[in-house]
Amino acid sequence: MHVLANVNTIKIFQKVYPHEGIRFISAAQHNAKVKTYFTENAGDISFEGFGNRRKLKSKLWIGLSLFKKGFSDLFFFRRILASAKPEDLLVVSHIYPHSLIFLKFLKKIYPNPNVVLLLHGEVEYMFFFKTHSQRLIGYIYRFCFGIKAKNFYNLFLTKASTDIIVNSGYLSESEVMAIELPTFVGSSQQVELGPPVQEAIRIGHIGSAGIRKNVDQLYLLANKIIDQISRGRVKLSAIGVLEHSIVPHLNALVENFVGNQIDQPLDRLSYDLEVSRLDYSIFFYSENDFLLRSSAAFFDAIYYEKPIIALYNKFFADTFQKNGKLGFLCKDLDEMKALIESLSSDLKHPARDYEKMVGNIKDYKRKLGLDYIAQDLKSQLSKRIVPLN
Repeated sequence: MHVLANVNTIKIFQKVYPHEGIRFISAAQHNAKVKTYFTENAGDISFEGFGNRRKLKSKLWIGLSLFKKGFSDLFFFRRILASAKPEDLLVVSHIYPHSLIFLKFLKKIYPNPNVVLLLHGEVEYMFFFKTHSQRLIGYIYRFCFGIKAKNFYNLFLTKASTDIIVNSGYLSESEVMAIELPTFVGSSQQVELGPPVQEAIRIGHIGSAGIRKNVDQLYLLANKIIDQISRGRVKLSAIGVLEHSIVPHLNALVENFVGNQIDQPLDRLSYDLEVSRLDYSIFFYSENDFLLRSSAAFFDAIYYEKPIIALYNKFFADTFQKNGKLGFLCKDLDEMKALIESLSSDLKHPARDYEKMVGNIKDYKRKLGLDYIAQDLKSQLSKRIVPLN
């Protein structure tokens, strides 16, 4: 997800500033992966990698590592800001919350250049949190948003973010921009589908499967429709990594493609193939999830044009309202069970409704084209920074 998100971020800013050079600075491994997407069309992009961080399991070492990372980021951003020209634009595509504190105070010392900060999932903890650590992260973001700095702009990755943040009073409208950042490369390529499915309706959860995404409910749902599964009318699957938290809920009714191994990545070729074979994608997000952050799994469902079956969620409801019916929203598992039983009663599906949903998804996917997004961002930037040619 992070690689493709940064690939598209670079491409969008290339389109906004077609005559300017771009320096992409990140950890070396990540930098190398991103660079592979620009082998034929790098243009004026330079890639600069720095040392990779080791993954740590001990909470003590993680804490010390975060402390060290904060001060490392302090000196890193000080060097970048001090060497930048007034007309430069610094785009921060990812930053740890505690490091953001340093960046905001540095901006008081170095008011130039303009800085655009991309805000990812953690900012949602300002309003919705499930753990003490998430609550703490939310407090950090509230504190950071209270630090006002000249020429500092916040770019959110859902359109609903603007109203939520501005109405909350944490940021003014002039400090906020919003785009939808797809995590697929391009939006209009011909999707190569898997073999046609006739023996059953294939419904799959896309992406990492864990409690944090409420994927335990997929396994509860499987028990509710065990009759349809045993009769071969429905096939449920989890396509992606199985996280440790899902282990107590695993059962044979839900297929996975990693041999029940935990934290085992699914290779991209297999992932793409299995997603392409689905008839429907399925999600169990909580009501307020993804209001302030984007979902890579959701964008994969859109890219492969898979109508959505989901528990009611404000993000999905808003997206359906703006782009037409993209699937089904259910109030609870019982309603989801009834829906799937209805769909499986006719293996040909209600063709007209299904084709209409796919058509709406195709239209929505066109709106996620990078040219469209770049033009939208250019318009927002021109109102906050300087008119762009």
